[in-house]
Amino acid sequence: MATIFSLQSASVLMNLMRNPLKTTTQSVNENQGIRYFHTMGQNICLLSHPDYIQQVLNTNYRNYSKETPFSSATSVVVGNGLGNAEGQFWLRQRRLMQPSFSHKNIAQLVPTMVDAITTATDHWDSCVNNNTPINISQDMTKITSLVTVKTLLGGDLDSSKLQDITDSINTLLSGLTQYMVKESLPSWVPMPPSKGFATTLDFFNGLVYDLIEETRKNPTSTSLLSMLITVEDQETGETMSDQQIRDEVITLLLAGLETTATTAAWLWYFFAQQPQAQEVMYNEVDTVLQGRVPTFEDLMVLPYIRAFIQEVLRFYPPGWLQMRKAIDNDQIGDVEIQGGTTVIILPYATHHDTQWWDDPDTFTFSRFYEQDPAKHRFAYIPFGAGARKCIANEFAMMELQMIMTLVLQKYNIKLASETPIAPKASIALKPSTDVEVLLTPRR
Repeated sequence: MATIFSLQSASVLMNLMRNPLKTTTQSVNENQGIRYFHTMGQNICLLSHPDYIQQVLNTNYRNYSKETPFSSATSVVVGNGLGNAEGQFWLRQRRLMQPSFSHKNIAQLVPTMVDAITTATDHWDSCVNNNTPINISQDMTKITSLVTVKTLLGGDLDSSKLQDITDSINTLLSGLTQYMVKESLPSWVPMPPSKGFATTLDFFNGLVYDLIEETRKNPTSTSLLSMLITVEDQETGETMSDQQIRDEVITLLLAGLETTATTAAWLWYFFAQQPQAQEVMYNEVDTVLQGRVPTFEDLMVLPYIRAFIQEVLRFYPPGWLQMRKAIDNDQIGDVEIQGGTTVIILPYATHHDTQWWDDPDTFTFSRFYEQDPAKHRFAYIPFGAGARKCIANEFAMMELQMIMTLVLQKYNIKLASETPIAPKASIALKPSTDVEVLLTPRR
């Protein structure tokens, strides 16, 4: 029988604040994958059982909106972008945007992606020559920032504008964390203002609207922005307004940076500790590419690279929780869910449940090689699932594959320190300290 209880204990609340990942995972997995409780005037339901996740994200998804504290906080920046939109408006936007993320269209972005990755790693050779540790966490943030901005907004942006955009994104991400904390607390709890947030948002909006105007005048580039500007509703012939394009652009920028950069940092942390994986993956890259720059088609024949990334996403999914709000009453398992309940799906807990995975707490680099190891369709959800699965999931996978392939062609990698790094739950499931590595040239 799943547990329904009241969280009045100060010790439990303290545990949630100290280690939300451990506390939520233990709580839900010890109670048949569901736990329902009341705290600070709110009903909350934690879920990790794939059957229940399927109900919320797929079979009865219309009863579970995204009007949650998370979306309330992010709407300050992203407005009514695809991540927050609801109902018919969301459906229209999804249909309009989906073609932009087809294999054909994202394949066109590969040259821009390769150029961005190469540019962002240019300084590594000097670090190699000096035997200087590289902060791979910071560099993966730089790489994903450059890749996301160039592929979304256009590869011909000047360096000054690129820097302004990436600096603004980082400031907004920091401010969003504070907004989310504020939205989760009672209104009487005082919160200091976020330094520079409003000014940065105004500045960023100006940059984005200027780029929209410039691209409307010359919508010939292969950027995602150009695709969004030119796409038409097949039924009405309507295109997106500047406001809606702005919301979608900022949604994609923020989502693309935070989650992909986090996963990219974990990639190298695990890779450096896997000698068998290194042997197999170096051989795969060398055999398939023979020293040339990878193409989109090459990524399809590098199965160990993809499998390794999938295992990282299983072990530490960047979106470690996904929130919904019940619109009407429902029943999940043997628990009655009241309308207005905040439902929190916990992919990390699902990914580490022995009921759905063999030896889930061991990182197995070949787990996903030529097979689907999950014992339930909804037991692997790093990008969400159902109708609202992340629209850019294949773009993110392509970016991570391209980063890993290009780096493996040039460098051997080992950790600068053997001190274990634990995950830290914030917006994404980040390393608790930056990952530093030492590089040596392969040739």
